[in-house]
Amino acid sequence: MKILHISSDYAGSKVCRNLVSELSRSCEHQTVFVPVRTEAEVGVNALEDLRNVTFIYDHLLRPYHRLLYNLKIEQVRRSICSSVAVEDYELVHSHFLYSDGGVAYHLKQQFGIPYIVTVRNTDLNFFRKYRPDLNGFCDKILTEASQIVFLTPAYKQRFLGCLSTKVRSNIEVRCSVVPNAIECNWFTDNPPRIDSKDRPFTVVATSDFSAWKNLKNVVGAAERFAEKSPVNVILVGAAESKGRSYERQFAPSHPDCNVQIQGRMSVDELKLVYAKSDLFVLPSFYESFGLVYLEALSQGLPIVHGEGEGLGGVIDDASIVHAVNPKNVNAIAQVMHDVHKSRPDEHKCRQAAAKFRWDYVSNLLLEIYEAVVRVQFPSGQ
Repeated sequence: MKILHISSDYAGSKVCRNLVSELSRSCEHQTVFVPVRTEAEVGVNALEDLRNVTFIYDHLLRPYHRLLYNLKIEQVRRSICSSVAVEDYELVHSHFLYSDGGVAYHLKQQFGIPYIVTVRNTDLNFFRKYRPDLNGFCDKILTEASQIVFLTPAYKQRFLGCLSTKVRSNIEVRCSVVPNAIECNWFTDNPPRIDSKDRPFTVVATSDFSAWKNLKNVVGAAERFAEKSPVNVILVGAAESKGRSYERQFAPSHPDCNVQIQGRMSVDELKLVYAKSDLFVLPSFYESFGLVYLEALSQGLPIVHGEGEGLGGVIDDASIVHAVNPKNVNAIAQVMHDVHKSRPDEHKCRQAAAKFRWDYVSNLLLEIYEAVVRVQFPSGQ
């Protein structure tokens, strides 16, 4: 099977890289086309040791493309057509509905190649919300797609709720839920957990510190918790240049609430932080999946995420996965109190994360690929 991937954020995330790497075990050939905004992104996350995968980066995106959507789609289409023989591929996987799916739509019109699309956070919470002028074209992308992939049941439900009854009834049978996965090194060489009797109750969050990650309310909830018991808050992922400003921004007012700001960490460094923590708290306002939740679970930590976001509908065990209203500081604090009292089973957390491995997830997508290709090319024609 020959697959053409279009991924406008391939250089910015390892998710697609890990998927392509795992799929290389089963696919005859994959080509990954990556439109980028800067020269520095060219070659980022390329897997040079895989002989059956070709990477094509094109520094063609410009700031004005954020407004001139149709121009961007056309320029990416032209670049792909000048770089590869599109007719040689059996399937196109567009890793973002709007940014990549628009290109796949036009390639299908031109070459008859089927495509699938993955719906992500920016598709629902940016394009669908702030670019209503594109909704008509989005409906065409969805209608022509052979499969529409969502990362969680919650996002599938929310997105379908945005569509007209006509479009929803047309595509619903072609919608699938395929989660993300975490790298295998999260499941090996894990350090022993540090007994909570030897330290204050500790909550941790790993994020990029953007406003929609809601770290302000994490600290606010910890301060409410501190009214009854001391608490440590560890916030990981701060850009080195902004560490001091974050220390001021998230400085607690309660003397029994200690907040530590940490920079970006390696997997091994994060494991050590999680080993001395009791609860992972990241009630984001928007989170299409959130690998950090699975990473924390793999280290034996229960998690808190925003209602309808993160792992909504993916893991239903309310004893280890807590969904809260991200605006409700008291609700977040209450989960902290509950976990402090009950001490959830760390083995249950690890078991919940265990199935989210790339070999399992890639097989789910491979089954979708094969089903689409069988319909398009019956009897191997």
